[in-house]
Formats: sequence, structure tokens, C-alpha cells
Amino acid sequence: MLKEKLIQNNWTIDNDTDLPVLCFSDESSAEDPDFTTTVASNIVNSGKAWISTYPIGDRSTIRACITNYSTSANELETLLDALNDARAKEAG
Repeated sequence: MLKEKLIQNNWTIDNDTDLPVLCFSDESSAEDPDFTTTVASNIVNSGKAWISTYPIGDRSTIRACITNYSTSANELETLLDALNDARAKEAG
């Protein structure tokens, strides 16, 4: 569900795994080396979710992992809203 929501909101999925871990990025911010770190920090500091950054090749990505079996669509929407808000803030 998270993968589908990210794609619908123009995030790029950067890994392919059956595990509940997604690495993703924003194509329009690919040239900004601080984008993923800033977005992840803003979300973690807000207390809304915990995400991290992870390098794939020479590209920095944002990593989200679903670790609780009771995670619902509401929590995913909260994360997605926070991601989209942080992306918009960084875009200026």
C-alpha cells in the first residue's frame, strides 16, 4: 500500500524487494545532495514518523520500513502527508 501511495504522489521507488522496506526519492530533487537528509530530519523531528536515509549506489534515498503489523492506511497517510509537505517546503 505504501509503495502504491508513493508512486501516486510522484515519488520514485529505488529498490525492489519483498521485504517491508522501501527506498524512494524525488526525481526533481535528485541534484540536491541535502534533499533526502533534510526531508527525513524534518519528519523525524516532527514526531509524526521515523524514517531514515540510505544510499543506493551514488544516490541518497529515503527509507521507510513497516515494522508493526497493526500499521493502517491512516498511519501511511500521515507519513505521506508529511513527506509531501516536506518536499514542498524544500522546493521553495
